[in-house]
Amino acid sequence: MKSFFFPFFVLTVLLPGATEGNPVVEHHMSELVFNESSDWHIEFFLLESFEGCMLTTMTDTAWINPDILYEDYIVLDANDLLQPLRIDPDGDILSLWLPGIWPQYPIDELRFGDQPNAEIAAPPAGYSISNLSYIRYLDASPTPGEPNDTLDAMGDIIGTVYDSTGNPVPGVEVIYDTDVNTGEPVSTITDVSGEFTIHTLASVRFLSFICESCPTESRSVQVWPDSTVEISVSLDCAMNSPVYPDENGYEISSNPNPVFEEVTFSYKLRDSGPHSIAIYDLRGSLVELLTEEYGTAGSHTVRWNPGYIPAGVYLCRLEAGPVTKITKCVVWK
Repeated sequence: MKSFFFPFFVLTVLLPGATEGNPVVEHHMSELVFNESSDWHIEFFLLESFEGCMLTTMTDTAWINPDILYEDYIVLDANDLLQPLRIDPDGDILSLWLPGIWPQYPIDELRFGDQPNAEIAAPPAGYSISNLSYIRYLDASPTPGEPNDTLDAMGDIIGTVYDSTGNPVPGVEVIYDTDVNTGEPVSTITDVSGEFTIHTLASVRFLSFICESCPTESRSVQVWPDSTVEISVSLDCAMNSPVYPDENGYEISSNPNPVFEEVTFSYKLRDSGPHSIAIYDLRGSLVELLTEEYGTAGSHTVRWNPGYIPAGVYLCRLEAGPVTKITKCVVWK
């Protein structure tokens, strides 16, 4: 088994703003394979026909031969196109278009390798980029022409969480996935040595490290098939500090949860003073600042309408002086 080590130090990155939506809801290009000569093969899924279908990369545009009879898991190569199409095996943006019906956006898009906002690393020759439950992953034993599987497509993340003084931090929740059926976060907890292990698909995993005594940290990690990635994470706090904030009297909760249209966050302040309520995604990016004001001691509420954001798990954080309280919120669409 291969082993990769990536040291990480104090990073608290907040990326304001939301991602503009587009109508891409299915991964019709379900597998992409390169051979030793960089020749490519693409497996297609959940289409009705190839009539009016077009493929584009960063350099080329080509129409798919409309005479090819479509069936799920059909595999095409360069000979099935009406024009030449080069896909850069080191990284490209491969898009599937149906311009006669939806000219503004591709009906599927795959960004990989050295491209901005890539979903996945470039596959080595003989590997494939596959799709399962909307997740792009690397597969060391491709199955073009057949349903995708997870054989030779799993890897591990082994990590240790430290505080800013180098002491391990137990009890940190590490969120690394979302359950596709319930929308609930999938997570693990660091042990007494601050260590954690995750066995997962060989994909890009966005990890959130949640500890009420520290700011939330986030990392993106590329997992490789049959390999182990080792990471070291440092939280911006000192767990051995002799003074801890007294959190008694501070609370926050959400109702309803899951959220379909609007949610009310109820929170309590033990003392009067400045405070803020903000929404973050699991990458640690600020989604929206709901309130930032002086509040009196007692119970308060604030409403949030998540209509413009994608479905998923979000964190609502109450900050009042040295006290931080967090509640999770599942948004369903």
